[in-house]
Amino acid sequence: SDPRAVPDLAFEPHVDAALRHAVQALLLDTQTCPDLSPGLPKHTVQASLAYLRDRISVPRDMSFSGAMQLRAHLNLIIDSL
Repeated sequence: SDPRAVPDLAFEPHVDAALRHAVQALLLDTQTCPDLSPGLPKHTVQASLAYLRDRISVPRDMSFSGAMQLRAHLNLIIDSL
């Protein structure tokens, strides 16, 4: 991660909602996007999820297959916004 990055906490609820949608898709083992919460700011949430997706570390954070699944579901949400 970037040690100089400063989060904009105003978008925390929106990113939290998007991550919950990704987890829902993971738990349901689906490749289709769940209904997204209305009002999610597209560009900010997409950038936040892409930042997370690009910084998942294997094997430190999780297994290779787990990381691939998480990245795929983050991409699902990113593409659906």
